[in-house]
Amino acid sequence: MKNVTIDCEALHTPADVHQALAQALSFPDYYGHNLDALFDCLTDMDEQTQLTLTNFHALHYAVGDWCGKLLYVFRQACQENPCLSIMMTP
Repeated sequence: MKNVTIDCEALHTPADVHQALAQALSFPDYYGHNLDALFDCLTDMDEQTQLTLTNFHALHYAVGDWCGKLLYVFRQACQENPCLSIMMTP
């Protein structure tokens, strides 16, 4: 199982989030850095992966309403891909 942890305290914009996820999860070079592309890459993963986002409250504070859209993508991707598990800690 692949365990990936991202500290959200260092992320201040949606672009930061996309960059951190792309790097940590080894997304392909053609990753579009948007929520649709994120969903596609998360649902295409075929290795058991546990993604942990620490200090998630800091991200919510930094990006506001966009965080709700990100959470929606995470929930949908986890439902569609049994290899993916995402946990957020305050």
